Amino acid sequence: MMRHRPPDLRESIADTFNKAQSSKLINRKLMKKLQKIYEQSDFDDFSDEYLRCLKLCFTVGEKYSSVENALDFAAKFAFHLQPPSQAEKEDEDLEDEDELNPLLGKLFSFCLQYHAAVDVAVRYRCCYFIHLLLNLLSEDAYLSDGMYTNIREAMTERLMDKSPKVRVMAIHAMLRMQEPLNHECPVIKMYIYHMAKDNSAEVRKAVIQCTAKNQKVLLNVLDRICDIDDSVRKTAHIFFSKVTVKSLTIKQRQLILRTGLKDVSEGVRKVVKNHILPIWLEGFQNDYCQFLYGIDIEIDPDLGFLVLNTLLERANLDTLFKQLPLDRDAKLIPIQDLTGENVAYWRCFIQHLYKSDNEAATEHLQNTIPELTTFCQYIRSFQKLMIDYTQTHTDEDNDVKIKKMSHKFVLLQLFEISKTYDLGDEVGRGNLRQLIEDTLINEVCTTEIIECIVKYYEKVEPDVPKRLTSLAHVISEIRVPTQVIENAVEKVTDDQINDRLIQCQILKNTLLEKQNDQDTLVRERKFAEAGVVEKEMVKLRKEIKEMSTTPSTVVPQTQEEAKNDPETMMKCLTIMYTMVQASSVKTLTSTLRSLFDNLAMPSVDHADGGVQAQALRALGVCLFLDGELAKKTSGDVPDGHDFRL
Repeated sequence: MMRHRPPDLRESIADTFNKAQSSKLINRKLMKKLQKIYEQSDFDDFSDEYLRCLKLCFTVGEKYSSVENALDFAAKFAFHLQPPSQAEKEDEDLEDEDELNPLLGKLFSFCLQYHAAVDVAVRYRCCYFIHLLLNLLSEDAYLSDGMYTNIREAMTERLMDKSPKVRVMAIHAMLRMQEPLNHECPVIKMYIYHMAKDNSAEVRKAVIQCTAKNQKVLLNVLDRICDIDDSVRKTAHIFFSKVTVKSLTIKQRQLILRTGLKDVSEGVRKVVKNHILPIWLEGFQNDYCQFLYGIDIEIDPDLGFLVLNTLLERANLDTLFKQLPLDRDAKLIPIQDLTGENVAYWRCFIQHLYKSDNEAATEHLQNTIPELTTFCQYIRSFQKLMIDYTQTHTDEDNDVKIKKMSHKFVLLQLFEISKTYDLGDEVGRGNLRQLIEDTLINEVCTTEIIECIVKYYEKVEPDVPKRLTSLAHVISEIRVPTQVIENAVEKVTDDQINDRLIQCQILKNTLLEKQNDQDTLVRERKFAEAGVVEKEMVKLRKEIKEMSTTPSTVVPQTQEEAKNDPETMMKCLTIMYTMVQASSVKTLTSTLRSLFDNLAMPSVDHADGGVQAQALRALGVCLFLDGELAKKTSGDVPDGHDFRL
């Protein structure tokens, strides 16, 4: 049947568009009304008037809700005319594709015709309207190859538009044109290019919001978490909150959490705290220890504790307590079950209870850690396990190396837990003091453990002279270990035993000084004087040997030469450097001066570069305590060393 142009066609369509601007709620009534007009009109006449109204909307580039309501109505009406989808047809061949109705095809052609217009608003609205149309397409809708190619080429051209807001809308328009499984997808390639290269933060942000998720995209979004713009970094972190945590590597998880939790922007930090952490924890079945394993707390403990403390702020105390693998009677994790993850969780939970400072926290605290004396014995038992493991396993196996590193991390955390105790318990304090001294002497110490326990030793032993003397004795024992010989030839008194111990210690210190003097003379090529010193050292060794063989109950015997290997020297110098840094040490005491002369100064010429550097640090902190000595010593440091205080 021949359709004619209604006399009021223009007014009717314009009136419909005007009413559509006010609200989306009346769209259904307007669509029925407009559909009647469409059915009664010639298609060309109707489409011309329809496009005339669209042209008016396209000239407005600002984000007015009235304009967007009208455009939304125009797009939905075109789809309202679309025949039912194949899923709803029962009497047609299901293999046929749904083709676009004539009005929809004409709308796409209209946008493609004007997408390169001079007016920025028109270019923007063309991209905006294509975005609306493509989003409304059903899953089984059909676009001809020609139409698809034309749309992609047009939007690709708009991606190079000089206006950032046009580029943003072009990115949104191409959202459904991506092929995540196709590694050569041209749309994703363009997205990645603009994500990294576009000078507009809004464009980079839009790409992250719209891009499909695959491994190639993920690596590029990972670079954007360090973007210069706050909003881009925030969007990148939101992207990763929607990524399955187990699809990321440990390094990627660490990078995302580290940059997010330490970001200068509060908005970025909130995304990590409120979205990423809870979602990722859920990905590990809400198991805190498994989560810590997933971010490898032993490799990056600072990040691990930051993450864990952030999670604990929101968690229920009862839930947290249930996840502690404690022996409820002993209030300890069984020695054989200790891991880096559960001991770190134990430490953070205890610290969290102290911060909470309420009745429930106090009750949980009483059930979480034992008395200090018991805990010191617990640490000793773990150290014995470490030593036994070291003696029975060689470092040839990489798994053994990892296990030893894990043991040292656990020991460090146990000492961190010991810091939470009240030192008012004198018996416990005495046990802790002896534990610290014994730990420094044995071979289980790392630099981190040394720094931890020597700093804490200041609180355990507040008496400065006594503390410095004890640590100096520890250093002496590490360099020149004593061996105990039991010889029950005759009975001696306790006073005699103490006198022999003191004399042996004096001889040992003298032997060390003579050895340092001899080394200095050899370097200065004064061989005759060095020979004299050698004779004196032989005499000292003989005296020590005679004293050791003198009948007594217990007599210490000294090694003939002090240890000088890099590992021993680094350990001794680290203890010295850390003990001098204590705030309670105000002057260079005689004990520190002895260490300065006999340990730090000779170590500046050590063959190992690390020992030299640590020796210079130890010298520096000592010289801060004695200005006059600093003036004299600054000229004594050998050439080639940068010795700036």
